[in-house]
Amino acid sequence: MSRAAVFFLALLCPIWPARAAAANPSPVYGSIHPQLRLSSVPVLLPMPLPQAIGPIRSVAVISAGRAGYYVGFSPVTHCGGALSCAFFHVAGFPGTTRIDRSYRDRPVRLPDGTRGFFRPEDCSGASCTEASLIFERYGAVYELDAKPARNSLRVIESAYGYLRILH
Repeated sequence: MSRAAVFFLALLCPIWPARAAAANPSPVYGSIHPQLRLSSVPVLLPMPLPQAIGPIRSVAVISAGRAGYYVGFSPVTHCGGALSCAFFHVAGFPGTTRIDRSYRDRPVRLPDGTRGFFRPEDCSGASCTEASLIFERYGAVYELDAKPARNSLRVIESAYGYLRILH
């Protein structure tokens, strides 16, 4: 092997592990990946998991199939996808899904130029609803929901910046 080839390989060796790690999804998605293959829409999930949404100890598929997918993130180990213990959700629905708009919805333009709308949390009834960001991409409708203590739009926009298609 020539000196040039050895030098070139020596330069690449430190890069290979980093590139392989970047191509693989977060290990927390390994157990739910088979379930999400049932989704009729491309699965977008935050990779890596953003710190802004808080500590995540479990991720679970709440539903996946022809109607799309719904994934819950929880600070509780073994949440199992229950809505009560998950504080952040990512959902995807077919593009034909009708999203009911509320008078509280605010149009937003996300950092990458995507238009969507933000629905702030509502605690006017018997229980609170989480804040939501709804947008379209890849011919599907996506929704990010969060139950943060404050500044929910910033938290959700932070998670939006980490969304990648799960392969």
